[in-house]
Amino acid sequence: MTGAARNPQGIKVAVVIPTHWDFRMGGSQYQAKLLIEELYKTHGVSITYFAARATSQRHFADHRVVCVGHGKAPRRYGHFWDYFQLQKALREFAPDVIYQRVGCAYTGISALYAKRSGTPMIWHLASASDCRKPPPARQLLGRPHVFIETRLAKRGVVHADMVVAQSQEQMRVLQENFGRSPDRLIPNFHPVPEAVEKRLDRFNVLWIGNFKRVKRPDLFVEIASQLRQHSKIDFVMIGRGYQSRSIQTRFEEVLKRNTNLKYLGALSQEEVNKWLERSHLLVNTSKSEGFSNTFIQAWMRSVPVLTLGVNPDNLLGGSCLGISCQSTSEIAEAIRRLTSDIDMLDDMGARSRQYAMERFSMKNAAELADLIIQAAGEKREKSAES
Repeated sequence: MTGAARNPQGIKVAVVIPTHWDFRMGGSQYQAKLLIEELYKTHGVSITYFAARATSQRHFADHRVVCVGHGKAPRRYGHFWDYFQLQKALREFAPDVIYQRVGCAYTGISALYAKRSGTPMIWHLASASDCRKPPPARQLLGRPHVFIETRLAKRGVVHADMVVAQSQEQMRVLQENFGRSPDRLIPNFHPVPEAVEKRLDRFNVLWIGNFKRVKRPDLFVEIASQLRQHSKIDFVMIGRGYQSRSIQTRFEEVLKRNTNLKYLGALSQEEVNKWLERSHLLVNTSKSEGFSNTFIQAWMRSVPVLTLGVNPDNLLGGSCLGISCQSTSEIAEAIRRLTSDIDMLDDMGARSRQYAMERFSMKNAAELADLIIQAAGEKREKSAES
């Protein structure tokens, strides 16, 4: 059955996210990709993805991409530059519902269009930073770009018709900082992979992320250095390197002194998953983290997670999905203990996979898709009555 045949009402869905996955794949982009596939497969709706950054404006099998980014805008200052382009593009598409993810100026721009046009807007929190309270205006003197960006984001949070959170923690913090409780809690979703047998004579310990200050990749290097004498443990880093060439060069010099550590650079989603399939532990050294998609990908593949203080919804510990540690030496000791106790590591891996399959399967994508279709249908009914 074709998409058109399954969409007799001609429902149109606008997906508004600053970056499309063909430009750069991150957690939000991967979730949007899976959601679009579900929307098209199940409901056959017409979907247009509005982004500031995309490799090209083109038609995919299940959606169209429209680039609304101002060509000369310095992206490090935000996305408010695209106000008029995004408003114009939404008017031309005239969606029945807007799904917006990643808290930024696009949240407010989409909400303003939605309010004026009577279009329902669903805002989906993408990370812990989306819940943060905007800084007071007095702290932004001389930084007008931050003032505009954060105020537009806040306006979108307040005026969105429906807010969807990923975790209980996000629900609590949004209520504290914005006085608004999310309308629905829908955890992230991933396809369930086939189970894979792992080697037990050597152990891979992964670190996955882009090299930013908040991610603290240098601490993973420190952990690997503490376990340099354990010849059966290999440490692997995956992600885009430092933007600063000089900092990246210093990092590569450190790599040469740690023969048990290798850096693979940025990899595709498929390549990351393949590494997780043959790995035993995932280490996260971030200062703060939302509900990381990488955690879910690891758990799905029987890989427990060790973190440096981060503990989303207090899952690490009691449910055997991993351990929240307080220092690099504590993580190093946990790695040493788990790789020497195969039964414990195997049990944690099995529990991780079972929990992830129950909590983060594609049934969550179906629930979110149904929510979007319901909102669009209600708009169609109101339009028909008027």
